[in-house]
Amino acid sequence: MCSSDLLPKGYADEANKDTKYPWAIWLHGFGGFGEFQQGGGAQLLDQLRKEEKIPAMAVVVFRAPGFRTTYLNGESGGDIEDIIVGDLLKHLQEKYRLKSEREGRAVMGVSMGGMGALKIAMHHPEVFGAVAVHSAAILPVDPADLPQNYQRQVDMMMQRGGLAEVFGNPIDKKKWAHEMPLALAADTKP
Repeated sequence: MCSSDLLPKGYADEANKDTKYPWAIWLHGFGGFGEFQQGGGAQLLDQLRKEEKIPAMAVVVFRAPGFRTTYLNGESGGDIEDIIVGDLLKHLQEKYRLKSEREGRAVMGVSMGGMGALKIAMHHPEVFGAVAVHSAAILPVDPADLPQNYQRQVDMMMQRGGLAEVFGNPIDKKKWAHEMPLALAADTKP
């Protein structure tokens, strides 16, 4: 597990030594760990902070073991969801002055990281007070409803993205439903 930590300006100043900051974990897509910085995320974060459109906050760019992850437990890189809500949170809370209440924490992501952010936030509403995604990989409630014209992408996700390791081949529909945001939303009581 590795991360890139973007701390707010003034974090190390003596005047802020007792300040605890809100923070977000950013989950990358299949494009990899560098998406946030190379895609302009760090620059946009700095601009929004400078313009005071967002509060002083820390952003942690998560890097899963291996190049690709689907943010599931049981994939070849390990129990990624448990790492994020367990070891990573504990490590960051000990290393930095970050808020520990759910209202001070967010999880966000793009593409497969967006899917991961949604389902992790839905699995752990006591941990994250907000979730934000962009172009999230949203898959149907029933794997039988996967569109045929997306079969190549689905095959890549099953083989190289680690989904076959987690869901089996053929796909175990009960396991699938436990991990897919649309299935989790459909199963949520108002």
